Amino acid sequence: MRIVVDTNVLVSGVVNPRHVPGLVIEAAARGACTLVTTAKLWSELEQTLSYARVREFIARYGGETSVPVAIARLQTLVQFVPTESPAAQWLPEDPADDWVIQCAITGAADYIVTGDKALLALKQVEGIQIVTPSTFESDVLRTP
Repeated sequence: MRIVVDTNVLVSGVVNPRHVPGLVIEAAARGACTLVTTAKLWSELEQTLSYARVREFIARYGGETSVPVAIARLQTLVQFVPTESPAAQWLPEDPADDWVIQCAITGAADYIVTGDKALLALKQVEGIQIVTPSTFESDVLRTP
């Protein structure tokens, strides 16, 4: 199963690996799913992880030992697909979310895992289910 995980969910998983977003990352580490991303989305992740506040949260909540370690670990779990400009405007009020959707389409993902309310409101795009980390963990990963 192939999934695109929104940047904020990945950051949350790095900050606190014991909470649900961290369990999604661990599922990829176990081979239960493949994380799909593009260079554009990966760059956004690296930038977000470089913020001082995020580094403080990582230290406080027991995440990875350092941002470079977190990035290196995640990089072993992802499959990069070509960065393609969005083919449509699914969310005109937030065009950045269109890049997430396009990544899922290009990467033949089964799910987009996000906490973004605008993305979640779509529920599905071109057969790709859009779900919260909790829904993914409980309804998809725990399903035999």
